[in-house]
Amino acid sequence: MTDFYNQTKLKMALLIYPMPSDEQVKAFLHYTETQYKKDGNLLPLQHHRAEYENYSFEKLKKLTLPKMDKLMLDYTTYKRQQKIKIEAARFLEEKIMPKLKKFTRQNTTGYHGLEHTELVALRALDIALSLGYEQKSNLTTVLLAAAIHDCARTYNGYNTSHGPEAARMPEVQTFLDSPDFNLTEFQKTQIKNAAANHTTASPYDSKVYDFVQKSLCDGDRIRLSWERGHDKKHFFTSCGNELGAMNPYQVKDYLHQWDYLFKSNKIKPIYGNFEDKYYIGYTSRTSPKRALFAVPTHRGGNTGNGR
Repeated sequence: MTDFYNQTKLKMALLIYPMPSDEQVKAFLHYTETQYKKDGNLLPLQHHRAEYENYSFEKLKKLTLPKMDKLMLDYTTYKRQQKIKIEAARFLEEKIMPKLKKFTRQNTTGYHGLEHTELVALRALDIALSLGYEQKSNLTTVLLAAAIHDCARTYNGYNTSHGPEAARMPEVQTFLDSPDFNLTEFQKTQIKNAAANHTTASPYDSKVYDFVQKSLCDGDRIRLSWERGHDKKHFFTSCGNELGAMNPYQVKDYLHQWDYLFKSNKIKPIYGNFEDKYYIGYTSRTSPKRALFAVPTHRGGNTGNGR
């Protein structure tokens, strides 16, 4: 245990609990770390430990027993969803991405390459979980929709035809028929509809979109929000809007957390560290520019614009 952890446990014992459990301490620290990031403080967290620790101690002074009970419930949900994310991420990297590589028309790198697809899938996973979809079958559907959404792309410019074209590709049908996925016909239709409409779907349409469509659209649009500026009118979900509104330091921290989850669970992403896919230009620590897509690597691909 770290000195900070032990100090927190001691302070909790003095303020509200005679003997706080380790789970209660972890729940409180999970809350303060999450809130610290939401409040727009300096990130990455590991570079600003002293500031965060002072912030945490100030929050501790206001902690009450009812608040602690709520934090325990939130922490239980967080731990459950972390386990689900690990399982889903492993499935993405071991079962979905290798099959996708065999037929997609995308480049490996570039603005709409397979690296982009991999990141969209993980953001869509976060969004689906925020909506309460924790069953493996539901998350598999979301991951597969993200996998095929740009598979018909042969160039990076803006166009609305690549989604419908992807949904019609014979290779996509064969892909979705894989016994590894065990999909129903309804789920296959959900996946293809989400891919077909991901560019044109709007939260302001009269049409009702399902959770697969919402998770994919928001997961795909978050990067544009990071790079060009945030506008909530493009997002279907509160989670998508929240991720899209992150400042560049929060973006780097978000990607760092995904990197940590993969490395700590020995999951190997197909295209390397996620944090390396973005960089932040800035003139000072207090005035960063937007997060940008990393310069294409030697593996090919080109940059461009559009969804």
